[in-house]
Amino acid sequence: MRKRLIRAAAVLTALTFVAVACGDDSGGGSGNASSTGKTSGSSTAANSGSSGAGGAPTTTGAPITGGTLTIGTYSEAPGLDPITTSAAGTTYGMEIAAIYDRLILWDPITNEYAPRLAESWTNNPDFTEWTIKIRAGVKFGDGNPYDADAVKFNLDRQVSSSTILKGPLSNIKLVTVADALTVKIALVDSWPGFISLLSAAPGMIASPAVIKAQGTNFALNPAGAGAGPFQFDSLRPKEALTLKRNPTYWGGPVYLDSIKFVFLGGAQATLDALKTGTLDVGFLREASVIDDAKKAGLRGLSNVQNIGEMILVNAGVEITCAGGKPEPTCTAKPDGKIATKSPGTDIKVRQAIQAAVDVNVLDQRANNGKGLPSSFVLDKSFPWDPKVASPKPDIAKAKQLVQEAKAAGWDGKIRLSCTNTPQRQATAITIQTQLTAVGFDVDMTRSNIDVVQLIADVITNKNYDLACWGASATPDDYAYVQFDSLLRGASASNRTGYKSAAMDTALAETKKAATAAAKTAGYKKIAELIVQDVPFVPIASAEEYVAYSSKVQGARATAAGTLDFSKAFKTS
Repeated sequence: MRKRLIRAAAVLTALTFVAVACGDDSGGGSGNASSTGKTSGSSTAANSGSSGAGGAPTTTGAPITGGTLTIGTYSEAPGLDPITTSAAGTTYGMEIAAIYDRLILWDPITNEYAPRLAESWTNNPDFTEWTIKIRAGVKFGDGNPYDADAVKFNLDRQVSSSTILKGPLSNIKLVTVADALTVKIALVDSWPGFISLLSAAPGMIASPAVIKAQGTNFALNPAGAGAGPFQFDSLRPKEALTLKRNPTYWGGPVYLDSIKFVFLGGAQATLDALKTGTLDVGFLREASVIDDAKKAGLRGLSNVQNIGEMILVNAGVEITCAGGKPEPTCTAKPDGKIATKSPGTDIKVRQAIQAAVDVNVLDQRANNGKGLPSSFVLDKSFPWDPKVASPKPDIAKAKQLVQEAKAAGWDGKIRLSCTNTPQRQATAITIQTQLTAVGFDVDMTRSNIDVVQLIADVITNKNYDLACWGASATPDDYAYVQFDSLLRGASASNRTGYKSAAMDTALAETKKAATAAAKTAGYKKIAELIVQDVPFVPIASAEEYVAYSSKVQGARATAAGTLDFSKAFKTS
């Protein structure tokens, strides 16, 4: 058994942000998490801006105690239960990380997984058994111990729940308590990158006592449930989530009195509030608005997501009907699983979409040419870049495929679900124009809905044909988790219904890969199958830009577009 005790990363005095795709990587890291604790990844300290505006703020003096940090978010948190989110920056990851902390932290400066509430971890030679040592002396906000029993309870709960990471979590076969501070995890089969899962939502541990006491109300009132730097204070829908300082935080003094998270309805409103000082920090994800923020001299940290923008295609996703719900798919249907019907069940329709879409035209019309258009599934910044691109636009081919699909009985109609931000609206209209040009009849009824409605269309009701969507492939072993969730046929978070024995095999091979060469080979197979089978059409990498006031100091980067505010403070 190889011991993997990694030094805890020192709190940075600069605000830095994980950048998934902002530099080339030669694959010089080990690529073998078992021996070093490192994951080969691209350089992640991306500092963006203009006229000297870019870069992380430096600490100009001793930390200041007090004050409230107001943060503009990408979306409103509907609840604060770790089983309801992937914990990325776009899915209230910063909020729940501030409450629960993490067992393990991805450090984008060192490109390593570092101890947090897990003090160390070890694995057996074939990566099927993992032993996690818990930091001693830590307590939840309710006073109960943060121990092995609590970690087991939370992991068992994650595995048994219909979480967004249900697919990857199915790799956990058994969790046992070895002693008060030691958990053993047995996996179904070999997974050298397993520890990455504990840097995400499954590694955010909540007090079992609070979960049991609150029951179905836990997500809305997790008071006392966390061991993070901040405690839950209040959640007022459509208004704000407020967290207060944890006076007994295991990591030492927390300087801020509180953090307030607000959703202002979009990137432009967030930028406007940053300019007026209403916000201290703002999460931006629209290329033209990010460009405006940089031109305005707002400092910020850049995080570029591979396949951050895509057209998701329903290839016949399965839905479980119960009592005629969800509507309208299950109306008058017997209980049980059924496959939804969509034009995308025909591969010729999917390939026609791929051939019709010109990503550069999309960028010009949706982002004024300021975006990162890309037909690559992964690009050169990914540490195991397979160098696989989608075919170039081919209008003649797209028209021929449409004609063939219509000859087989399809009426040419297809629905597009998209959100109502200006950038997404321009994207939707351009997609409609490009598809109409090759023979599609695009129904735009659901092309102007909010984020909650889009999520309902795709995830809850599974009632869509095409959807404006996004994903990410982080520069560490967690990338496998993201691909497995989206593409494995039996994954509970497979949003498209795409099923391929070849893809399942490629995913399994990638999961077991323990060297950089093996990982690159695995991702090459995955990318080639995406191009061949078209479960989605990549249209752009997406820059996420955390803009901030010069008053914000002492925060640090973590995983998946989230920030750690445990040592943050605010100057006057």
